[in-house]
Amino acid sequence: MYILYKTRYPDRPCPEHTRFYVLYKNLQEYGNFIKPKSRVSIAINDDSSFSVLAKLIENPHVSLRTVADELNMTYSSVQRIAKKHKYHAVPVN
Repeated sequence: MYILYKTRYPDRPCPEHTRFYVLYKNLQEYGNFIKPKSRVSIAINDDSSFSVLAKLIENPHVSLRTVADELNMTYSSVQRIAKKHKYHAVPVN
């Protein structure tokens, strides 16, 4: 692959040979050039989901930022939990 790149693109700087190896290995293992991310969310578990949903049911007009502050969680975690459980805020009249 390294030689093929050099012959096709003689004017460009050639990447290291390890770059081609990594791309080839990822293509074989994952069917994609990029390795899929295996991120495990530790913030969203049953206890935190229960706490967030309890706060939202207790006061449907409370903002997600307020819930996040009260539970010492990030806003995005609270937002993900609300979305996962299909919670929609009730508008204030």
